[in-house]
Amino acid sequence: MGVREAIEKHQKAAGAVGVILVLIAVSVSAYSLWPHSQQPLTKAYYTDDDGQSWFVDSIDKVPPFDHNGKTAVRVNLYTCDDSKTVFAGYLERCTPAAKKKLESEFNSAISAGKPISSVSIGPDISTFGTEIKKPGDKTWILRGHYPDSYKVMDVQCPNGGTVDSVFP
Repeated sequence: MGVREAIEKHQKAAGAVGVILVLIAVSVSAYSLWPHSQQPLTKAYYTDDDGQSWFVDSIDKVPPFDHNGKTAVRVNLYTCDDSKTVFAGYLERCTPAAKKKLESEFNSAISAGKPISSVSIGPDISTFGTEIKKPGDKTWILRGHYPDSYKVMDVQCPNGGTVDSVFP
């Protein structure tokens, strides 16, 4: 029996194997892009002008938030030339419901004498409670709205080089 016949005979199993292979590929890609620093991140970049400029503040801020009378959101910065040039790849913010839930959980942790880092951010917030967009775009989309969100988070170098994340 050939491969094609085996796949046709066992369509559900072949589909499951395909899904598993895609999940493995996504996990390996995410791991390779994830920062592997020894120090936990305590700061993040934010913008209040759609990514034209940015500032550093505590990573515990829940965007959107007020910054000098403007609405600030998190900005993910990238470089293609060892940080000689840095640019905004995409912006992110919480939905109103996710922001309320996260701030409540942060306040509960603080009241209990626990660090904010002890709060677990589940998929309801990280995937379905976070909106993203490219700088200049008008429309925010849910991080969990595939494949559109992949297009937003797929940051490319203008010259075709290797893109690297920039952290404070």
